[in-house]
Amino acid sequence: PIGQDLNVNQSEIEATETYQLEFVSSTGKWRFRTKDDKFWRLSAVANGVNASGDAGDATTQFELEHLAKGFVAIKSSNGYYLSAKKLGAVNAVGAEVRAEETFQLVLLNRPIAVFRCDFGFVGVRNGRLECNLSSYDAFQLEAADSGFYHIKGPEGYWIIQGDFSISFKGAAPEEFIFQFHSRSRVAILAHNGCYVRGEQNGTVRADATEITEACLWEY
Repeated sequence: PIGQDLNVNQSEIEATETYQLEFVSSTGKWRFRTKDDKFWRLSAVANGVNASGDAGDATTQFELEHLAKGFVAIKSSNGYYLSAKKLGAVNAVGAEVRAEETFQLVLLNRPIAVFRCDFGFVGVRNGRLECNLSSYDAFQLEAADSGFYHIKGPEGYWIIQGDFSISFKGAAPEEFIFQFHSRSRVAILAHNGCYVRGEQNGTVRADATEITEACLWEY
């Protein structure tokens, strides 16, 4: 923010460009908490957005709509999308999603991730990646400028094999998109256009064409 108004004209990520994304379970919406423990909120002036909201203010809640290549559109409480103007101002005036209503979320505080599904933790056992373990392996997340993530373990990167199962031994990274769906739960979209899902037998595959419970991972 510049002052308390939200702007998108900064070229470097510092404390004032870093926010904590918080899920509101009662509404299924999201809040953006600032370093000063305030929240983004809809302003009464020109439908602008500022960083002076309190948690009890309903205008601090936003909807996230996932777009292609890891980008999102952010809908305000007035039913309009946040739109970035040429000089950097952000206003909730977008009736549809265009380039001005497209934003990228970048994870900064999770360079290491642990994944768990309904069947157990994700880790390496018997030479393959499995998702029904009682203990976990930690994986490194590498954010690319394109909005994608690479997932890396001790022996290499996650890559898709011919049967759509995930190998943990890739020499070169493949691209994955994280789509946030609730508090600490994420869907992982692979570069083949399918979601990564877990099977009860432990197999991890990137072959789901829509998000089901098996595609949601705690992290």
